[in-house]
Amino acid sequence: MRTPKNPWSQELALLVFLLLVVPGIGLAAQELAPEAERIPGTETPASLRLVEVPREAEPVQRIHPVMRVTAEVGAMLVTSATMGVPGFFAGGAICEAFDLGNPGYFRCLNEALYGAAVGMVVGAPLGVWWGGKLARGKGTFMGALLGTGVAVAAGAINSVLITNDDLKPFPIPIFSLIGAVVGYELSHGANSAPRLASMASFQPVLAISGKSAALGLGGRF
Repeated sequence: MRTPKNPWSQELALLVFLLLVVPGIGLAAQELAPEAERIPGTETPASLRLVEVPREAEPVQRIHPVMRVTAEVGAMLVTSATMGVPGFFAGGAICEAFDLGNPGYFRCLNEALYGAAVGMVVGAPLGVWWGGKLARGKGTFMGALLGTGVAVAAGAINSVLITNDDLKPFPIPIFSLIGAVVGYELSHGANSAPRLASMASFQPVLAISGKSAALGLGGRF
């Protein structure tokens, strides 16, 4: 006896086949379609965060500390010499005007050297500052100035202790040159210290078990 065919079996199989195939075609077409032609509401949702996490900055090429200090010393010597020359002549002129020198041909030499020392002291922090800026230093002019002030005080104490009058003018400018570099480098180190940036982010969390579901917030502090 021949079993009668079910007329709905072929139609049901065709329907199941279409349900399986059509969504795959739709998804493939959506992936290949450009952004402008995609169906509204099907875009990938953006990350939900209350606080935006800053992107990492591109690494900045840093100059080696030896090169930076070399630039500072070079600029300092140029600036100090530039300001020391007029200080030399100014000291000699003041000595001649007020007749302060000792008798002799070079009677105002000491006063002229003191004027040169003052010019070098004034030019030291300024030269270190702009030389450090050229080398991408983060030090400050105030740091170089404070270092120069402390060094001048130490140089003045050493100058008083020296008995030779010809050597008395030298400790102050020498100490000031060293103090300007040290003060600028200390301020550079203070400004280059890493600072901890506080970042926080929140996102919804969904937990589902066999009997219940829970919705909450997850965060990072």
